[in-house]
Amino acid sequence: FEDHHLTYAILNQRANQLGHYLQALGVSPEVRVGIRLRRSLWLPVVVLAILKAGGAYVPLDPAWPLTRLVALVQDARLTILMTSKQEDELAGAGVQDLLLIEQVWQTHELQEASNVNVKSLVMEHNLAYIVSTSGSTGRPKGVLSTHAGVVNYLHYVTHTSQLTADTVVLQLPPLSFDASLRDIFATLLVGGRLVLVSEEEYRDMQTLVDRLQQQKVTALLSIVPSFLSALLDVADTLQQRCPSVELVLVSGESLALEVVNHAQRVFSPDLQVINQYGPTETTMTSMFTPVSPSLQDRGLAPLGRPIPNMQAYVLDHQLSAVPIGVVGEIYLSGIGLSRGYMDQTAATAEKFVPLPVAAQFIAPGARMYRTGDLGRYLPNGQIEFLGRKDTQVKLRGLRIELAEIEAVLREHGAFEACVVLLREDEPGEQRLVAYLIVQPGQALQISALRSYLQDRLPTYMIPSAFVSMPVFPLLPNGKLNRRALPVPDVAASESHVQEEARTPLEDLLAGLWCQMLGRESIGRHDNFFALGGHSLLATKLIGRVRAMLTVEVPLRTLFETPTVAEFAAAIEEIMRKDQGVEIPPLLKVTRPEQIPLSFAQQRLWFLDQLEPGSTAYACGK
Repeated sequence: FEDHHLTYAILNQRANQLGHYLQALGVSPEVRVGIRLRRSLWLPVVVLAILKAGGAYVPLDPAWPLTRLVALVQDARLTILMTSKQEDELAGAGVQDLLLIEQVWQTHELQEASNVNVKSLVMEHNLAYIVSTSGSTGRPKGVLSTHAGVVNYLHYVTHTSQLTADTVVLQLPPLSFDASLRDIFATLLVGGRLVLVSEEEYRDMQTLVDRLQQQKVTALLSIVPSFLSALLDVADTLQQRCPSVELVLVSGESLALEVVNHAQRVFSPDLQVINQYGPTETTMTSMFTPVSPSLQDRGLAPLGRPIPNMQAYVLDHQLSAVPIGVVGEIYLSGIGLSRGYMDQTAATAEKFVPLPVAAQFIAPGARMYRTGDLGRYLPNGQIEFLGRKDTQVKLRGLRIELAEIEAVLREHGAFEACVVLLREDEPGEQRLVAYLIVQPGQALQISALRSYLQDRLPTYMIPSAFVSMPVFPLLPNGKLNRRALPVPDVAASESHVQEEARTPLEDLLAGLWCQMLGRESIGRHDNFFALGGHSLLATKLIGRVRAMLTVEVPLRTLFETPTVAEFAAAIEEIMRKDQGVEIPPLLKVTRPEQIPLSFAQQRLWFLDQLEPGSTAYACGK
């Protein structure tokens, strides 16, 4: 960490001393100890000490707002908190022993504490840590993870990844995310070297690239694909390679294979990439697949197969197994399942359900976790991720899976990453917006992209706006921050020069579109739906066209030909086919001195004959 080092001997000695000190304060199996520390060499010492004492650690991120911290302290019923500064507010929330780590370390009690290994009665079923996840109610949910799940995962990752004493790991995730446990203990178990970074370094991609080179890092064990992609982009910009990196374990998001190719260019052509999948409720990871060249024809890496002592199922709404290729919800079971959510029995009962009767032979009375993720079995037995159940949205009554649109965009090949949202920036006006990171050397051609999507998706599933971004905004854990994605700038996305109408019909239609869409001008190549039009407005527009031109234009015509020029050509074709009727040509004629009255003028003349001298229809000067 920075210019400081810690040997294994000193680490074990300090953890033992602190562990004995904590036991004297009453820490034992099932006792929870809070940790609120910034990144430093103290973090692995404190975590190891709590576990040695038999307790369970509860990380409290220093960046979290006070209200969230107080809620977690109260929910976890923390009486001991290890921190680096006075926390009066948290002490008032029920904390009895507020331990300022640097001050405690100077106390006589701790200095005199034994440095021999701590003995505890902790068992595999005991609590190891509580990590919080966001809850739908707005109150965080604490996930109760056990030693059994942790040990099972660490045994898998150290053997599958072939970690050794020569392994050098760059520790990235904050302690408040369970992936940090992977970095710390997978490295310590094999006698490798763990490189810690400060908060400032973690937020600076250029500094992280420097750390990879300076420390000759060989493995990134906990990195999110979007974070990895941003890191690779910075390395490219700096024209720096990091050939020492031999292993990358990704998790937390879908892994695009283009990111893998990019990583092999920046790190090493022989780079081993393993895609991992598993929510916090199943202890870090439940499934994995090494990304091999045979997968390069796919847009995304599959989830793979379960790790040892874990099982995965793809089930329908009746909890029956679905056939190969059929979409269902992914369920996970096995030794890695957490106990559930801290003091939230209803949420636990909803998400942790009994195994189906057909699977009870595996472990009678066992449970499985309902992930909310959609997937399907591939012919080779692996499971493919297809998105979240909660990405299913309704747009003007039409059900849409956002994951399906994202999958089609990924297949385009011009984008490093993409995400589609249903936005409602104006009350009642919903629209699909696609956010894209364009591949280096490529340009976002919206018209060509729309044509591509029109060939693959129903019109109502084509985004109304496309936003090109250099990088996506990320949360502290490296995942995509969807709420920080910007409101689309329609004017900026339509920077092309508008071409004026060429025919009277095009001019008429352009005027109608301006009225319908509330715009000042419309070009002949502008797309009705790209400008904010939708099915309801399309119905109104078709009604106006039918009334003005006295021609039967099907609604689908507008969806099939959504630009002014295309729509005008389609109407002309309909009129030609409708009993040979053609649009009368515009011909120049001579203007006689006396012109026949129109029907409206004849009506006014007739009324004047009935009531001579009436001013009812007179026009003032």
